[in-house]
Amino acid sequence: IDDSVFKNLSDYQVYLSEDQVQSFQKLAEAAMDVINSNNTAYTQIAGTCFSNASLTATCRDDFLNRIGLRAFRRPLTTEERNSFISSYFNSNFTPREAVALSLYRILIS
Repeated sequence: IDDSVFKNLSDYQVYLSEDQVQSFQKLAEAAMDVINSNNTAYTQIAGTCFSNASLTATCRDDFLNRIGLRAFRRPLTTEERNSFISSYFNSNFTPREAVALSLYRILIS
C-alpha cells in the first residue's frame, strides 16, 4: 500500500461540542453521587478492601490500576497513578471521597 494512504493521526483533531462536554460532566457527577450515596455501588466500584478500617496502599493501587485500565484501555503510568495518590488519597479526603473524585477525574478526561 502506498504510504500516502496513511495520514498522520495528528492531522486530525477531534472536537467535542459543548453539549457533549456537559454530558460527560453530568455522567461523572452522577457517578460521584452514586458512590457517595450507595454502599453497594461504592464497594462494587472501589473493591471490598475499601470497606476495611484502614486503606492499604495495595488496595488503593489495585483500584487505580483497575479503573485506569478500563477507562483508558491501558494501565495508568506511574506519573498518573502518583498524581491521583497525591491529589486524593494522600490528602484530607476520606477513601470514599478519594474514589469518587478519582472516578470523576477519569470520566471527564
